[in-house]
Amino acid sequence: MTGHEVLGVPFSCLTAGGLIESPWVECEDAPALLADSAARPAVRYLVVRDGSVYRLADGGTPGRGRIERAVLDDDGSVTGPWASVLETGDLGGPRTGRLVWRAVEILRTPHAGRSGARVLVTLEGDGRRLVAEADLAERRWVGTAEGGYRLTGEAMSATWRGPHAVLVTDRTTGPGGEALWRVRTVRRHDRVENAHVEAVFRDDTASVAASVAASVAAASTAASVTASVTVYASADGTLWVRARSRDGRRALLMKRPDAGWWRVRPNRGYEAYGVGDRVFVVRNGTPDPVLGVAPGTLLACEPPAAPGLTPSGPRVLFRPETGQALARVLVTGDDLALSVLDHGSSEIRLVTPGPAGEPGTARGAIPAGFTPQALVAADDGAPFVTASGFSTPARLVRPGAPLRTPEWPGSRALLATADDGVRVPYTLHQAGSDGPRPTVVLVYGGFGAVIGPRHMPHLESAWIARGCNVAIANVRGGGELGPAWASAGFGLRMRRAFADLHAVADALVATGAARREQIGLLGASYGALVAAGALVSSPRRFGAAVLQSGIYDLEDADGLAGGPMLVTRLGLGRTARRERAGISPAAMLDERLPPTLVMAAEDDAVVDPEHSRLFARALRRAGSPSAQVVLPSGGHYLAGPDVQAVTNSLTFAFFRSALPGAHE
Repeated sequence: MTGHEVLGVPFSCLTAGGLIESPWVECEDAPALLADSAARPAVRYLVVRDGSVYRLADGGTPGRGRIERAVLDDDGSVTGPWASVLETGDLGGPRTGRLVWRAVEILRTPHAGRSGARVLVTLEGDGRRLVAEADLAERRWVGTAEGGYRLTGEAMSATWRGPHAVLVTDRTTGPGGEALWRVRTVRRHDRVENAHVEAVFRDDTASVAASVAASVAAASTAASVTASVTVYASADGTLWVRARSRDGRRALLMKRPDAGWWRVRPNRGYEAYGVGDRVFVVRNGTPDPVLGVAPGTLLACEPPAAPGLTPSGPRVLFRPETGQALARVLVTGDDLALSVLDHGSSEIRLVTPGPAGEPGTARGAIPAGFTPQALVAADDGAPFVTASGFSTPARLVRPGAPLRTPEWPGSRALLATADDGVRVPYTLHQAGSDGPRPTVVLVYGGFGAVIGPRHMPHLESAWIARGCNVAIANVRGGGELGPAWASAGFGLRMRRAFADLHAVADALVATGAARREQIGLLGASYGALVAAGALVSSPRRFGAAVLQSGIYDLEDADGLAGGPMLVTRLGLGRTARRERAGISPAAMLDERLPPTLVMAAEDDAVVDPEHSRLFARALRRAGSPSAQVVLPSGGHYLAGPDVQAVTNSLTFAFFRSALPGAHE
């Protein structure tokens, strides 16, 4: 491995430092895999207007970023080739390099006696970032002499603030060295240094505070957020900020025209969205004992009458029935859509956020093997939806329009039968039909989360493109079939999730998709717990496993950092230690397992990395061929470009080494 680097991280350092302990994790081709992934153009759709769709395409190398246009059919299918409209090299001033998509919206402005269309894009290159405005009708960049709104910090997003201003959110350093997020309004074509500061958020590990600063000078009283800040504007000028802290708490902030910031506080257990000038909330977790609202229920609320008040007058817009689940809420400043799973079939429902607030009649089916991701504005009103699959980047769907499914190459939605007779849904993407192939099974199965196929370039280039299969197992504990399905795998019932994963493995063998020794499990966080439990309870069903940031010692978790909170969240707070042992992978491990890679980050603030170390030691004691990787940074989600590059490369290098036929 000497001499190989991935984004500046030498693999030799990882092995020499003892982070990787395995004689058969071969990573020599990892740099080539990463280069191949980077060379695949990243595509983001901008807007639909005049029967055409515009998208951003990142060629992967400096100077190749561009905006492209293609003609659309009625159902959203692209007809004809993509033609370049604008290149990043056409910007005035210093060259900016490659395009990076952050946030875009359409702006219709009178121009030369006809309607034009302008969009905002965030550009990156030569170590600098800027926000640029593109006129799609005239095929030209519009902006300052430098070619855009130059940003002094790290650009996170840009959106329109009415017809004459741009709203920019970036991350910078405060006077005391602290990290700050800023929300600023820039007059069109002005310099960012002349911007008006709307709000400042402090980046630290605390929860989202109630107050919001109005200027940099008031940064000491700013809201504390870290994980993400999303800012967007409605047509009437209302600003919305959705913020999430590292400890998972969320806040929705609202600013009406010519008024101060208000913090919208939905009741505990709800997640709030601002659309237009109204508040929509989704119930998470357990049912609401007062309103009787089940998880996955969408309510429309009147905006608060005063700062800090709870939205009033909740009305139910969507309540999941048996077998239904609210998979995702898609929003822009003025549009809201629901991604709904109905007995495993996916559809989109548009919601009209007007005074009535009733669900719209436009609905659209999503093909099996595809997951809705975002809304794309259209000049005729109703937005399009993007959806992607394992090996297919995002494509457009028009809710309510006929869907020509034969043009969507993808995956199959299948059912396995568990040992108690319950039918377990799973999605399989097969690289070919000429016999069994190495197959990676992705699993989560916790907290009612809905997991579906989506395009991941590293998965495509490092695995699917090499002729291997991939599957997603929707085991009990997940939310794919509604609240009852989620409850069926919660707490001590987690063993049902283990059995469901066994059923999916058996189905893969029975249908000829894979041999047992060719099946690899991939789980992260709660999914690592489920994967480890299934592996330990039936090791002969699988050929390998990669476990990331997992919880493995449920029996003695109280003694580890954050343990009592984790045990409570897992529904085990009132269970005896001996009861937990029956679903604890570390306690259940009593025989040799197939090859297993255990990964974690030293700075994981959610799950103590000692869980991974403990499980790795247990694997070694059992004589299992195993490898352990504890990265110095990356957090619970192993995030950050460098960390993800190393993590993805090691994961699929491991599977190629461990699963028969994967290295061919």
